[in-house]
Amino acid sequence: DIKCDVNLDEDDIKENMIVLGGPKTNIITNRINDELPIYFNRKSSWQIVSKITGNVYDYDYDAVVERIKNPFNRRKEILLLAGKRSAGLVSAVIAFTNHLPEIMKGNAKNSELICKVVTGLDKNADSFIDSVKFGE
Repeated sequence: DIKCDVNLDEDDIKENMIVLGGPKTNIITNRINDELPIYFNRKSSWQIVSKITGNVYDYDYDAVVERIKNPFNRRKEILLLAGKRSAGLVSAVIAFTNHLPEIMKGNAKNSELICKVVTGLDKNADSFIDSVKFGE
């Protein structure tokens, strides 16, 4: 089933989920934010912060792709694609659709964690994100 975050009930969130959007725009991301290895800092303009490396990412085209255990049911998983801004979400989607093997290698500092930071790039200067680089 495909459902908007505002239409999910407590049973729905205990299943495997693909969650799109950051904590400002998606209720589920907001609820799981503290559980994420790479999270969004509410107190600092929603910067992306890595618990793994301590790195902070603050560019509007920055995003995360993370696969975690579902904190509402540890037998299930969540795939999160989220950006600092809506442009960042585009970066996450491009990373996921075009670079899945790189994502599945895991984090650069801990390959057991499937969580990456990506930054969107406009390689052909047409004002649209068309590529990404991996931050970790």
